[in-house]
Amino acid sequence: MVPCRWDLSQNWTLPSHRFSHDNIIYGNRWYLSHIDIHTPSEHTQEGKRYDAELQMHHFYSVRKETNEVSAVSIFLQAYDNAQPFRFLDKLICLWRHYEQATRSSCNLRPITDPYPGCFPVSRRDLLRREQQQNKTKPKSQYPTIMDWIFAKESRVIPSANTTTIPTLVMDEVNYEDAEMDDEEWGEFIAQESARFQSEESMWKKLRREFNTTDQAHEAFHQRHLLAGNDLDWFNYFAMLAVRTEYYFRYTGSQTIPPCYGDIEKNSKRGTNHWRVLKDPIRVHPRQVQEMKRLIRERIAPKDDPVMACQPDTAAKVRSDGTVDTARPLQATNSAHNDVFCECKDWPSKWPEDREWCRMKNATDRFYHQPYNFKGSDF
Repeated sequence: MVPCRWDLSQNWTLPSHRFSHDNIIYGNRWYLSHIDIHTPSEHTQEGKRYDAELQMHHFYSVRKETNEVSAVSIFLQAYDNAQPFRFLDKLICLWRHYEQATRSSCNLRPITDPYPGCFPVSRRDLLRREQQQNKTKPKSQYPTIMDWIFAKESRVIPSANTTTIPTLVMDEVNYEDAEMDDEEWGEFIAQESARFQSEESMWKKLRREFNTTDQAHEAFHQRHLLAGNDLDWFNYFAMLAVRTEYYFRYTGSQTIPPCYGDIEKNSKRGTNHWRVLKDPIRVHPRQVQEMKRLIRERIAPKDDPVMACQPDTAAKVRSDGTVDTARPLQATNSAHNDVFCECKDWPSKWPEDREWCRMKNATDRFYHQPYNFKGSDF
């Protein structure tokens, strides 16, 4: 049986890399294609559905015929006493920036709902964004590797009336060795754990001072630079914030049409490997509300060939304003090969995990305190 673990020290990448790499399966490199956010979660744990789910989609062996894919899935859950997850705020601010630009180009009213840290931005940041936007970047025919795989596998024999599928060119930097060894990675985890604990202490102090989470949220941003500009981008930020290395794994299909990942007997071709981390990232309720608003109020850009400047959300929007971008729960069967990988498989580098593993009674661990933090809503 393949060991139930991955070594995060092997997927440290710089923001400029076109594709990140991850050796979450079999010790080989998997390349990060894109990240999706679904609300509510598409997976459940012991029947619990979470506020949101972040899915990191990878691919492997695109130059061969296996075309395996993998998704690392991380839950997000809002807690009244949870501090803002600053990397998520960084994404939300960027999301709002593009929303504002789309509304302006379509001559629609600007965003009226404020969000801490996003607006206004400094003149330096505004100038930097304008310079980045003015750079001419070639547009890919296939936005993600999954689009490329779909096109490749549906290709007919090239002729005068068909277009040959282009070769996917990988940046050389993606073949370089990991930038940190195990010892350095352990030190990095210790530093990140200390930073999280420091920010949690700050959050508790601000909540006591202001009594409301919204005021504390704004004050929390004032302690840092606006829009998360003090945070260097890290593709695997969510895997740090979740603070667990333990997960459920199974083989299935992707959750968006055409649901790529049919399991073929005696072949890994088309397999979608899922890794669902057991703990949610604790986020501020305001962050979940803003994500839902952004999904609900999405406007198609001006150059959209079908819905230009029109409301265009992929979510199911209910009468009460809630949104749903999750596929209905699917049944499992023996072909899915589901396994839970935790304490008995390897010792985690996260102190929260190690503390959780000290609970020898499996019933207490899995049902009375299933997370590596104490919560009452499981």
